[in-house]
Amino acid sequence: MTPKVASPAELKAKATSRGEWAQTANVNIDHRYLKPYPRMRRRCGLDGCRVRATHVGMCNGLGMTYGCEWHMRVWAKEGQR
Repeated sequence: MTPKVASPAELKAKATSRGEWAQTANVNIDHRYLKPYPRMRRRCGLDGCRVRATHVGMCNGLGMTYGCEWHMRVWAKEGQR
């Protein structure tokens, strides 16, 4: 079995976490990033978008939201402001 390779965004989130990786998360404080999730059956649902959800919005190692790739990129970028 091959080991999972972390994305650069996930490595940055681990480096900037407050020492509680995958235990607690706060979307206002912690680094936001997205991860592809190709087998999701749900629909996006953000702003009336009804396409299939393909990505998960992550924060401090925990999944916070899900949606299409475009909405998740907007969500992640919004947290950098």
